[in-house]
Amino acid sequence: MTITTVALVGASGALGPYILEALQSSTTLQVTVLVRESSKATFPTSVRTRSIPDHIDTHEPLVSALQDQDALVLAYSGSLTTQSKLFIDAAIKAGVRRIIPADYGSCDSSDARSLELVPLYKEKEKVREYLIAHEGQGSGHLSWTSLVNGHFFDQGLQGQLLGFDLSNKKVKIFDDGQKIWSATTRDSVGMAVRRILEVDEDESQLRNKLVYVQGMRTNQIQLARVLEEVTGSPLSKEHVSSDKFIEEHKRKLYKPDGTLDMDVVEELVCVEGIVNADWQDRPTLVNELLGIEVENVETVVRRILGRK
Repeated sequence: MTITTVALVGASGALGPYILEALQSSTTLQVTVLVRESSKATFPTSVRTRSIPDHIDTHEPLVSALQDQDALVLAYSGSLTTQSKLFIDAAIKAGVRRIIPADYGSCDSSDARSLELVPLYKEKEKVREYLIAHEGQGSGHLSWTSLVNGHFFDQGLQGQLLGFDLSNKKVKIFDDGQKIWSATTRDSVGMAVRRILEVDEDESQLRNKLVYVQGMRTNQIQLARVLEEVTGSPLSKEHVSSDKFIEEHKRKLYKPDGTLDMDVVEELVCVEGIVNADWQDRPTLVNELLGIEVENVETVVRRILGRK
C-alpha cells in the first residue's frame, strides 16, 4: 500500500518548515498542516491547513483533524510526551496508518549511554514504547518509523552545537578531535521524512523501526580545517576531555528548584552528538534505501556559509 495524505504538526518550528517543503515537493504526497487556533504562523496559499485546539487535554478534538490522513508527522520538541501520546491515540481512532514521531536529533534515543546522559531522550523513548504498544491498532493498523539524524549540521554550525563559535573564531575540541560523527542538514532530514513516506508502506526496513540517516560524516579536526580554509580565518582551538566535560556538566544538570538547566542539556547534547553518534555501522542505516547521499563536508559548509 502507498501513503498519499500526510498531516504535519509543528510546521512553523525549527525543523518543521524543512519537512513541509520536502513534502510539498513530492508528486505523490498531499500534506495538511495542523495549526493551533491562536497560531500566528502563516503558510503559502498552496498549503492546506486544519485547525486544532490550543490546549489539548484529550485526543478527541484531534480525531476530526486526522480524518482521511494516511500518515502523521510530528515535528515539535521530543520532550512533549503527553502531547505525542494524545496524537497517537487520535491517529489510531482516525485510522492513520503511519506515524513519524518527534525523535530526530543529535543523539540516539535507543542508546543506553545517551538515555542516561540526556533526560530529554528518555521522553523520546517513552513515546516510541507507546507506539510499540499500539502497533497494528485502529482501522489503519498503525505502524511507525523513528528517524535519528545526528546533529542538525546547518543549525549547529550557525550556533555552537558542534563546539564551534564562528563569531569569536574559536572551537572546543573534545579529546583529540578525531572521533567521527554523523550529521545531517535540516533540508536533508525533511527529504528523508518525505522518502520514508514515499517508500512502500510495508517496507520491512522502515516499518516499526528506529532508523538512521546521515548527510555527512566528519570529525572536529577535519571540520576545523575546512572552516579555516573556507573563511580564511584561523580558529583558536581548546582541547577538552569529553569524559571530564560530561562529568562536570552532569553535576549541573538540575537547577536548585529541581528543573533541568536547558543550557547544560544543550552542552551535553553537543558532546554526546560528537563522541557517540557515528551511524555508519548501524544495521538500520537507510541512506541507500531513501536515496540520501553522504555529501562532501566542504561543499555543505560553503553552501551554509554562502561562500563559493
